[in-house]
Amino acid sequence: IVIITGDIVHNANRDDFNHAAEKFEELRAKGYKVYVVPGNHDYRVKEEKSGDIENEAQARDLFMETFYGGDGSFPKKDIIHFNGPEGLEQKIALIGLDSDAEQLKGSYGELGDTQRDALAEWLEKPEIQECDFRVVYLHHNPFAHRLSLWGMKMLDGRKFKKVLKKKNVSLLLYGHTHSMAFKIDKKKIGLSIDGGTTTGRRGKNQPSRIIDIAAIDFKKIEDYEKEEVTEMYFDFIREDWRK
Repeated sequence: IVIITGDIVHNANRDDFNHAAEKFEELRAKGYKVYVVPGNHDYRVKEEKSGDIENEAQARDLFMETFYGGDGSFPKKDIIHFNGPEGLEQKIALIGLDSDAEQLKGSYGELGDTQRDALAEWLEKPEIQECDFRVVYLHHNPFAHRLSLWGMKMLDGRKFKKVLKKKNVSLLLYGHTHSMAFKIDKKKIGLSIDGGTTTGRRGKNQPSRIIDIAAIDFKKIEDYEKEEVTEMYFDFIREDWRK
């Protein structure tokens, strides 16, 4: 399973969207399930970079057409069956959100009341609650409340977290702040992962970071939160130079 939490392109551009879609299909052809949500750069329009895309609303429409076949509704829900330990069948509920839904311009994020309410309703459904794992993924970091991160703040982040804490979410995935962080809250949200920057701009060699969730060492994360270890890059983060 490959989950991409937005910023597929640097600026909204038809050719770059199509290029990304082709790469996703290559992954699917190799047996991967690929899930994606938009980031603020996917809606960002630059006159000299975005071709025939004139505004953020058009960028959003093109994103939805390219990656969702025109379905612009959120949340996105998928339930995946897989064989867990000792061959036991387990189920993962994946719920994707558009954290740029109410803030198409700039770097702020906002889900909006409609999307948050829909998320709360879905998380209560028996088909979701009976899953072994419930994973929510979006672009913006709901924990970014410090003034230094004001330009990257998710405006309704606190309201969003309240929904998660009430609904027994196993894993929260996000990015946007160009940093990387891990947080365990066993009584509330479970594990939260900020993927940080995972690729560079198209055509430029920059570090590519992939987080292998299946290989996560939870003890090491807990020790890191207690400041008993100092390394930021754990064994389950695969970092290499893009070819």
